[in-house]
Amino acid sequence: MKAIVIGAGLIGLTTAFELSKAGIEVEVVERSVVGSGASRGNAGEICPEQATPVAKLALIVSALSQAYRKDSALHVNVGTLPGYLPFLLRVARNSLPRRYSENQSALAEIQDLAMSAFLELAEEVGLEASSDGYLSVFADEQSAREGRQSTLKRTSGSGIPHTVSEVLGPRDLVEIEPSLNAHGYGFLDEGSYYTNPINYVEALHQHLLEAGVSIHEGVTVTSVTDFEGRQRVRASNAHFDADAVVVAAGVGTADIASASGKPVPIRPGKGYSFTIDVPHPTSHIFKFDSAHVAGMPLAGNSLRIAGTMEFDSDAHRFNSDRIKQIVAAVAPYLPEEALRNRYNEWVGARPLTPDGLPIISKLPSLQNTYVASGHNMLGLMLSPFTARAVRDMVLGHSTSSARRFSASRRF
Repeated sequence: MKAIVIGAGLIGLTTAFELSKAGIEVEVVERSVVGSGASRGNAGEICPEQATPVAKLALIVSALSQAYRKDSALHVNVGTLPGYLPFLLRVARNSLPRRYSENQSALAEIQDLAMSAFLELAEEVGLEASSDGYLSVFADEQSAREGRQSTLKRTSGSGIPHTVSEVLGPRDLVEIEPSLNAHGYGFLDEGSYYTNPINYVEALHQHLLEAGVSIHEGVTVTSVTDFEGRQRVRASNAHFDADAVVVAAGVGTADIASASGKPVPIRPGKGYSFTIDVPHPTSHIFKFDSAHVAGMPLAGNSLRIAGTMEFDSDAHRFNSDRIKQIVAAVAPYLPEEALRNRYNEWVGARPLTPDGLPIISKLPSLQNTYVASGHNMLGLMLSPFTARAVRDMVLGHSTSSARRFSASRRF
């Protein structure tokens, strides 16, 4: 059996890895280079028990009231909002209490499966996943108390043990992480995992090459069709035939699925990040909740700062104002000199769905083509779970754990 995986990001690489392990001949086709899109520049969080659907009322309120402000965590480029209105109306419907609760339950149902799948894959490919935890920082004490209660509630049913501290003052935060400014209030959640997504991409890439998986970079796929009992992947300058196809092309999945007979409601939500060097090594994820920004430890004294959400019809356009917004948001908490000397500025488009849930499903319009995309801001933590679900679908096995993620559901 032969399978083609379209996309060499987090989802595509992990899916190719699982299919190859199952004895399937695999080829990967990538529009750009391995690990492009939203794969490498995210904050590395692996906390399925704390994941919430992005489709929430606060997103709609922010989109309509603050989206054109340069200092808003959510930004809509001029001229883009009309094109996003149908999508935002669907988001609004999914933010209503009943629908939001149903979507949250769908994520909760798979949290333990997702966590165990990630840890098993990390061990298998030699990927370091730290459980040192998350240090949440808020602008004021009351917000910190509310954030702590929310974390306690979300982690109470987790299969992974968590220890959540009492609310900490500015000096306590600096004692835990000396690179912080003495500002704000927060708490430490020990037990939540994180990993460096660059290491994730490189580890899987290396394993695929060693397994003999062919990876074609710089090939833009336009559609998939049924062809003589198989699946044909049509690209700009070539075609590939296989018994099964998995479309894991991030935001590009929408165009491929539409051209293949089944549109899926995926739109880009761009995130930005940059790297700073701080005075001391860090060991925790920083969650600057009041600023809607996260920080992830890298090698040495380096720290990746990631955040913001930008709606833009051009998924690849870099907007320097978004970097400035992140800098301003975290300025009270991090050294001024480190922020001024930032480097490795990055933008990547997250594939958003109206209900905040991924699409892990057979594409109804074709004989044996599957979609694995629309993971919103959960792509890293859900990659191994998604890959295993898709592997089972391709092999014809039962996939009840992914039943809520159909391409044909009512978004």
